Amino acid sequence: MLKIRNRIALLYSLLTIALIIICLILFYCFLKININRQPILPSIISDKSYVSSMKKENKVAKANDANDQITISLKDNNINNNIEENLNFKNCLLIILDKNNNVIYSEHLPNNFDENLINKTYGTKGVELNFKNMNIKDIINNHNKNNILIIGDGNNKVVRYQILSDDFHLYNNEDSTNVINLTWGNFESIFMNILYKRIIIVILIVIAIILMINFVLSRQYASFALKPLIEFTGKVRKQKNFETIELIAPAKTKDEIYDLTVAYNDALSKVKLSYENLQRLNSYASHELRNSLAVLRAKIEIGEDTKEITQYIDSLNGIITDILAMSTSSLSNNEERVDLALVCAKIVDEYTVIFNNIKFNMPEEGVEVIKGKEIWIERCIVNLIDNAMKFVDKNKNNNEINIEVYDNDTRVIVEVYDNGIGIDESKLHEIFTPYYGTKKRTSTGIGLAYVKHVMDLHKGKVLVESKKGKYSKFSLVFIK
Repeated sequence: MLKIRNRIALLYSLLTIALIIICLILFYCFLKININRQPILPSIISDKSYVSSMKKENKVAKANDANDQITISLKDNNINNNIEENLNFKNCLLIILDKNNNVIYSEHLPNNFDENLINKTYGTKGVELNFKNMNIKDIINNHNKNNILIIGDGNNKVVRYQILSDDFHLYNNEDSTNVINLTWGNFESIFMNILYKRIIIVILIVIAIILMINFVLSRQYASFALKPLIEFTGKVRKQKNFETIELIAPAKTKDEIYDLTVAYNDALSKVKLSYENLQRLNSYASHELRNSLAVLRAKIEIGEDTKEITQYIDSLNGIITDILAMSTSSLSNNEERVDLALVCAKIVDEYTVIFNNIKFNMPEEGVEVIKGKEIWIERCIVNLIDNAMKFVDKNKNNNEINIEVYDNDTRVIVEVYDNGIGIDESKLHEIFTPYYGTKKRTSTGIGLAYVKHVMDLHKGKVLVESKKGKYSKFSLVFIK
């Protein structure tokens, strides 16, 4: 199956070709219908403005060579189609027929018509006069060659009969309404003017029809081209319950919908993971706060030492700080200036009371301050020290924790080293996952995940180096 863009391009090309063909067919049909219903020459004659202008051209036409003139007759040129009409007259009738009995010219004449003018116009060669006993119909029925001129009276009797040459001139007075002389140039100009007007009308009609056809066909081919996208949208809409939401199987064809499905599944996987982490965090927060409040209440009820209660409240504050940090996606604009050496010195000073073999090293001149959230950074270091204390190697006589702070041109580094049980090398990529822990661990499981999250917020890195049974070293790398 073609990709969507190729499918749309193909359908658009086919639609364009179809519309061109339809346009040509409609143009031909409408123009033919228009001409059949209203032929061009009769429309010219029926327009008084054209007739008037052409009659003015008659004088000019007479002055020109006969070969450059044409004659337009206003009557049907087939005598057989209107023979009764032509012969049903009260005055004299002049008819000129070709060898096929087509009327070249017909004119009603008064009974006292000017014989000399007809002789002057058509000559006297081949003229026979006063065939009183001959009927016009008889001559027409027996005629089959040459051009002939017939003048009949009101009783259809022949008054004048004459064989004409091929280059004869028509009898035509200026007031005649049955014939018009004009030059080929004038005829072409008038004819094309009428034709152009009709073509414009036909084109406008065709454009209107094409627009409607294009609108209907465009909707159809757009629906066909976008069918995979519509189906994908329908699948997404069906997944209303987030807890039961499932990934959408990609299409077999690697088109745009395939790429969209893959991207959607990837984003959905991350959202589901975040949702699951949030659920765990919510469970952790609820459990820890509920238990801490219960313990705090019990301590108060039994009248325990105020100092111990205060320490427990501080621990509770630490848990709340962890929750706030884990639920934050970015640092606020009002970042603090943090002296990491001072923070580490403060923490080490507090931990020397509970762990006597903890050491701290820093340059004599100190380190450059960084921008960040001091309480969150402090909790990171505390978490690393807590982990080091929890996983001491009981088989060793001398368990130690070393804290070191130093900087270089671009970074400030805090290292937490311990010679405890270490971490299995195959597990190093998993330890920053929320709620990761061994069976022996009794912590909540968000310590290292918290450290990773806070370092991400500070655009820094957390590095780990460890050897099972030997040591572990965590490095917090901050950008200056």
